[in-house]
Formats: sequence, C-alpha cells, structure tokens
Amino acid sequence: RLESIERMHSEFVAQTRLFQIGRIAQLEARIEESKSNLAAATTRQEETAAVLKRALELETKGFQPKALLEKVWRDDTIAKQDVRSIEQRIKGIAVELDSAKSGSFLGDSYNDRPRSSQRADELQQQVIELSTQLTEKQSMIRQLLKDVEVERDRLQLHSDAQVLAPSSSTVWELLTASGEQVQRGQDLMRLLDCNAALVTAVVSEAVYNRLQIGSRATFRLRDGDVMLPGRVVNLTGVASAAANYAIAPSSLLKEQYRVAVEVPDLTNDGQGCNLGRTGQVIFANQSPSPITAVPH
Repeated sequence: RLESIERMHSEFVAQTRLFQIGRIAQLEARIEESKSNLAAATTRQEETAAVLKRALELETKGFQPKALLEKVWRDDTIAKQDVRSIEQRIKGIAVELDSAKSGSFLGDSYNDRPRSSQRADELQQQVIELSTQLTEKQSMIRQLLKDVEVERDRLQLHSDAQVLAPSSSTVWELLTASGEQVQRGQDLMRLLDCNAALVTAVVSEAVYNRLQIGSRATFRLRDGDVMLPGRVVNLTGVASAAANYAIAPSSLLKEQYRVAVEVPDLTNDGQGCNLGRTGQVIFANQSPSPITAVPH
C-alpha cells in the first residue's frame, strides 16, 4: 500500500509541476498584456492632461465654456484612474507569479489551486502516516523475533537434556516414548553394561548351603573349553535378585537357589557381550552346575 501511494504521489506531483509551468506562463503573459494596456492608458492620460492644460488657458482668457472645461477635467481624471488601476493589476499579477514560482497558487477561490496539488498534499500526509506505522511494525517484528528466540531457547532447555551414562553401555530397553513429558527421577531407559558380567548359577539347596561370599569358582562357556576363574559375590537363594540384572534370575528354571558369580575374564574373551549364553560353573570342592551368564 505504501508503494502504491508513493507512486500516486509522484504522479500528482508531476501533474502539479505541469500546472505550475502553465500557470507561470499564463501570469507572465497577463503581465505583458497589462504592461501594454498601461502604456496605452498612460498615453491617453498624457493626451487628456494636454487637453486640460489647453482648456485651462482658454478658460482664463474667457474663451472656454465651463461645461466643456468640466468634461475635459473629467476625462483627465478618468485617464489617471485607468493608469492607477492597470498599475495595481500588474502588482497583483506579479504577486501571483512569485507565488506560482514558489509552488503556491493564489486566486479568488479554492479552485485556483489545482486538484492534483491538493491530492498530492493528501497523499504526502498518508505517506508520512504509513511510514510511521511501517517503522512501528518493523520495530514490533524485531522485538517479536527476539521473543521467539528466547522462547525457542526456553523450549529447548525444557524439552532436551543431556544425560550422562555411568559407563560405556548399550541401550537395552526404552521406558519412555518419543515426545513424552518425563518427571524428575523417572526411569528413561535400561542400559546394558557388558563391562561387568555376572554369572547366575542355579544350584541345589545342599550346594547353596555350603557356599559363602568370596568362595572361589571357575566358569566355562558351553561351547568353549577355557576355564575362567571367578568368585561368589551374592547368595540370593529364593529371594528376589537385584532389579538391575539384564535377565532376571527368576526366569531361570530348575533349582530355586541362585548364586551370583563374578567372572572378570568373561568380558575379555573377544566375543563381545555374552548376554544369555550358558555354561558350567564349578565351585571349589563342588560338582559342576549349569548356569546362565548374565551381564548387568
């Protein structure tokens, strides 16, 4: 809209300029015409002045009728008034000419000012108002963009958070959905730590009763022949095992008594994570027992 009004304003200014040029030419022509009329009126006044002077001389000698003298006197007065009238007209036209050259148009009515000039002034006022509004809107937009950046940063702060894993791990189970709002202390996922493998041995009650924390043991994968040393680190029995096992010991069948055996070398066999693999564990002075290797 501002561009359209500015274009219309330029067109009306051009029209006003054309009117100004024509008006100046018109007034200059009127001045020249008035000057010619002034010259003619001055000549007539000089003639009437000469006739009046002649009539006065005759009147002093008694040869001039009074009625004729009054007529000559009246003609001379009228001639002088004509000269003064034309001189004042020339002054008025000169004032109009000076005003026209400066961009103002004087006359007897409002219509002496061209409509294009009036419209140009109206459009100029609209241009000023729209320019002010545009500046205000641009300032408001800049402020809103700043607010958007602040809100975006705030949203990023509340929607994303960097969580450091306690060790190098693999995602084992996701406990939340994408885009879900979570609370402080809520579990987000379960991680599989293959750097600390435990072996859960399922044993009979008799074997269980002879074991204690720190008892030595050896472990061999079912498809391997290397005996790996270990030690008992937890005696669960029939109670529930720790909740952070990747495979819950309760899912193992057969005997109800469970023993956790730490086998450090199990994580260094070059075969990656041994989660879910089976084998045999032999406790010191005990017979072999089937087990399941469970990293956690």
